[in-house]
Amino acid sequence: MRDRPHKEIALQRISLLLVGSLVVFGCASSSHSHRVMFGLGTPNYMDDWQQLQSTLRDEDIRCKDGGSSLGTRWFWICSEDFGRAMRVAESAIRNHSLTVRIAIDVDSKAYEVYENGKRIRNEVYTAK
Repeated sequence: MRDRPHKEIALQRISLLLVGSLVVFGCASSSHSHRVMFGLGTPNYMDDWQQLQSTLRDEDIRCKDGGSSLGTRWFWICSEDFGRAMRVAESAIRNHSLTVRIAIDVDSKAYEVYENGKRIRNEVYTAK
């Protein structure tokens, strides 16, 4: 276990916590709505993560803090808010040069990685 990179261990823990925490969230307004892990923050950029979450809340997009693992944090949104959340998030990320990860779509475990407001790559998080 010691030889495994910290990033891999962190991603595994995030995946396990995500699977384990799919029970409670305020998406009951629609019978087809479910939670989507939307925003991920990393240890050195927690202010960016908080700014993104605050921006979404200011636009009446329901967000719920999802927890943390090894210094990373994430938050959930309701699937019915996903399209609007993407538009608001992409604008906020560019305008404020944020470093965060956001979900690519409601059913994917892939995230777009933004650094200083620029899209860098996609990453997939899965439990092993």
